[in-house]
Parts: sequence; structure tokens; C-alpha cells
Amino acid sequence: MKFKKFMALICTFAFTCSNLINGHNDVILIGNEKVGKTSVRLRMLGYELKGEYPHKPGFDCETLRKGNIDEEVTLWACSGYEQYPFLREFIDLAKIVVIVFDITNQQSIDDIGNHVEAARNEHKDRPIFLVANKADLRDMETCHDTLTAAADKYNIKHLYFVSALEPGDGIEWLKKGILCAIDELNEA
Repeated sequence: MKFKKFMALICTFAFTCSNLINGHNDVILIGNEKVGKTSVRLRMLGYELKGEYPHKPGFDCETLRKGNIDEEVTLWACSGYEQYPFLREFIDLAKIVVIVFDITNQQSIDDIGNHVEAARNEHKDRPIFLVANKADLRDMETCHDTLTAAADKYNIKHLYFVSALEPGDGIEWLKKGILCAIDELNEA
């Protein structure tokens, strides 16, 4: 119990500092365990991926700079919010939620609705991005059909299919889409 309270305190402090430092431009990636949230985040930040990353409940974060502009976007990968309810509060604080699912894992596809519910808990109109990861392991028609069916079912407008482990345009399109959505939110 003490560990959970300590983790909650650390996460609250980190998230609050991030919001204060960069003007609340936080983007949080959520999804089932082992769908590739950390890999997608790291690829968006320009890292080469090597090997697997261990599953751990909590947060990983790093800042993405927006070109020459002095504005920053903090990318958070959140895992374990289903088991640790205090982590759900941080989803409510983010400007944008990115739901990552594994196109090869039916359970992660079936659980999209749970993540949409968590994303819309406090902010019904907040941008939600739906990302089908591991698209290189399925044919494009299957990827497209699965992604659009989920987007239609949950009324999500921002759709991407990527392969975090393979070079390609999907990660760059996702990054550009998020940065454009941040700009639109900041202009409103």
C-alpha cells in the first residue's frame, strides 16, 4: 500500500511539473499491456528501437520539441491504469489521448472501448487518436478494416496504422497529426 501511495505522489509531481513547464501540452498513450505504447512513443521521439521493453505499471515520458518553436509536447506512455486506479487521474489531465492497440491481438482490439471510456471520462470533446500498431504483421486491408470499424464504433476521427519497429511514414504522420491537434487546441 505504501508503494502505491509513493508512486501516486511521484506521478502526480511529475505530471504537475510537466503541465507547469510546458503549458499543458501533454499527450498520453494508453492501451493494453505489450501493444507497443513505449515503442510508438520512442519512435515519435526519433529513437532507434533495439529489443523488447519490459512491461511496468506507471509512466514513461519525454518531451517532443515542435521544430523551431519554443513549444514542447510531453509524450507519456501509461501502463497499468486498469489495475492502479490512481493512474486514471493522469489520463484526465492530458490534452490528447492516443489509444494504441496491437492489430495482431484480438484482446487489445476488443478492449478499445474500455480505453475510449477512460479517455472520455472527464473530457468528452478531447481529441482521441486511434493507432493500430504492428501493421507490418497484417495485410493492409485487414488493418484498414479493423481500424475504421473501431473508429466508426467509437466515433474517433484520428486514425493511424503504424509499425513501431519498422521504418515508415505511419509514425511521422501520427506525430504531425498530434502536433496539428495541439495547435488547434491552443488556438481555441
